[in-house]
Amino acid sequence: MNNRILIIGGVILALLLILFLAMGGLRSSDEAGDGEDADAGEPQALIEPAAPEETALNFDHVWSEVTTAYEPECDEGCTEILNRPQGTHGGSVRIGVRSDIDDPVAQWGDCVQSIMSCYEGRFGAADFDGEQDRAMHDCVLSSECPAECRDHYQSTVGDNLEAVNAALDSVFLGERAACLPTEAWVE
Repeated sequence: MNNRILIIGGVILALLLILFLAMGGLRSSDEAGDGEDADAGEPQALIEPAAPEETALNFDHVWSEVTTAYEPECDEGCTEILNRPQGTHGGSVRIGVRSDIDDPVAQWGDCVQSIMSCYEGRFGAADFDGEQDRAMHDCVLSSECPAECRDHYQSTVGDNLEAVNAALDSVFLGERAACLPTEAWVE
């Protein structure tokens, strides 16, 4: 019984596909005008090819040479800050920190942290004038980020908070941000 349902379903899908393709053919011949086929003899594509994806801008070259690489196991030189052999849902949790790791992702983290620390400090200042966009802009330009990243940010930023946030995303924080090391890109 189940095989019959699958066969009937497959036949129905095939008929719908044929109908869809036939309707598409009628539409394209009507668009040619006066019943004439504008591209007689040339095969017609059923699906338009996708526009090539814009290549993401990448600043991997701006990060300093690595002296201590990231090691997922963190066996040597790590300070263990949490070790629960048995978690509440049956899994174990172990968290170790190694402050001397300086791979590009760690350097990027220091860069972003310098921007955020500056920005949070500006909010706490008695003379904060409430101009969030100006405060963030100043913090990016005075950050520990590589000069090429700061320059690229400055070349893309606008003059309101939305434009500042968009520039921060495209240069530092987005999934494929220009100054986010490619090893941290989200696939």
